[in-house]
Amino acid sequence: MLKKIDNISLALNFLEAQHLKLLSISATDLAARKDKQIMNVLWAILRFLILRGIGAQNASAPDVRSQLLNWCSEQFSSTPNVSITDFWSSFRDGIAFCALIDKMVPGKIDVGSLKKENAAANLQLAFSVAESELGIPCFLNVDDIISNNQPDERAVMNYVCMLVSAAAAHQQTPQKKGSRSRSLEGADRGPRTSIA
Repeated sequence: MLKKIDNISLALNFLEAQHLKLLSISATDLAARKDKQIMNVLWAILRFLILRGIGAQNASAPDVRSQLLNWCSEQFSSTPNVSITDFWSSFRDGIAFCALIDKMVPGKIDVGSLKKENAAANLQLAFSVAESELGIPCFLNVDDIISNNQPDERAVMNYVCMLVSAAAAHQQTPQKKGSRSRSLEGADRGPRTSIA
């Protein structure tokens, strides 16, 4: 057990050296498999990496929500019918998810053909394209998003963070000869999926 605590201490020291602030987290708690502390460490690492990945000025800033929200808003500044003001109502009709995925994997979704009243189909389309093209399994439930009046912004934020992380990794993967580039700007637009 002492060796495990020593190893975890080394990892926590490394994270602190990267300017990742972990408050009230000890190697002993992590070694004892305390779920809350483990989840806090994972969330802090995810937040840190995503903020660094989107070019946030301060990747250790505690307010990941506002920085990620600003980044999403910038991504959609020129996209009609997509306005990001939060991580709940802005994503409930599925169009924002589809538009974000289309920016990351250009040409896979015809965002212009989507209708707000087809929220379930829009969400299903976004989640299936994200899984097939970026390898992101969907942990969000379409029915819960549509019918739930209690916002679960953290779940939506986590999913958006996974999209950003997967897209960044997808961009950095060397393309095989003859394969399409998958940049965010996306000059090559292949067959598009729409909802009739």
